Amino acid sequence: MLPGSAGTGEADQRPEPRQYSQSQPAQRQYSQPQQTPQPAPQQFSQPQPAQQAAPDPVYADGKYPGLGAYLKSYIRKIGDVLKNPKQLLPTVVLGAIWMALSVAGSFFRTLPLPLSVLSFLTYAQGGMYGGLLAAAGGILGKVIVAAFLNAMIMPLFKGGKPFEGVAGGIGGVFKGAAVQGINEISPLTFGVGAALILYGFMNSRQNLQEAMVGIVAVIMLLKNIGAKGGFMTGLIFSAASTFSGGRTPSRITVDRVLSGLTIGFTLAIALSALSFRPCVWAGLVFLAISIVFKFLGKGKKQAVAAGTA
Repeated sequence: MLPGSAGTGEADQRPEPRQYSQSQPAQRQYSQPQQTPQPAPQQFSQPQPAQQAAPDPVYADGKYPGLGAYLKSYIRKIGDVLKNPKQLLPTVVLGAIWMALSVAGSFFRTLPLPLSVLSFLTYAQGGMYGGLLAAAGGILGKVIVAAFLNAMIMPLFKGGKPFEGVAGGIGGVFKGAAVQGINEISPLTFGVGAALILYGFMNSRQNLQEAMVGIVAVIMLLKNIGAKGGFMTGLIFSAASTFSGGRTPSRITVDRVLSGLTIGFTLAIALSALSFRPCVWAGLVFLAISIVFKFLGKGKKQAVAAGTA
């Protein structure tokens, strides 16, 4: 007991001294820095060269063979279609309509209005009048109409858009018709003249009753221009390659020919309202204009080349 404390017999109730343990300096725990995942390096593919022509069902790389090889490839495609009878259903129905209207024509001097409208929509009278040449033109026209019908109807069963590209093709026609020099006039007027002559061949009487073949041609050309590819595009490239000794025309030249064809068929439909048959003669005039501007363009190129020499 400490001096001065009273011994009362009771235990000294002093609090026990606190035991302080020697504190060890806290060791900081340094966690290993987490490595943030580095983004995977972007894989850059080598740039592909721009294709000259838009995807074509046969030659997607834009390179077209000669005219004969190109036509053979489409004949083989037709053979593939024949192996699937379901794809021929629109053509079979169209053929039945043609036969029915032909039989009806033998009973009626003038077809009733509903049958006349059906005849117009199906180009039923194409090649029926005018002799052997008219019959050949009618056969070609009916092949085009049947192909158009198949191309428009069959995609509907697969959720496709058969008229896709037509709206864009209208703008493409105006773009192709916007010539800025002598050299650009020739392919445009060539297309106009060729369309007028071809329409006169397929519609020998050049009347509105058989004008559906021209309407079909305009729609098909607009699809080619809007989609930047298709049968007519490949046909022009292949024909140019054959008749020019392997030289391929520029894309803008082909577009101008397609624009000229579209304008020519549209003009031919309008001329069908006239009482005479001007389409073939007008087509020959446009072809002559095309030849004249072709030579003028060559002369201008030679003059420019001589001036810079």
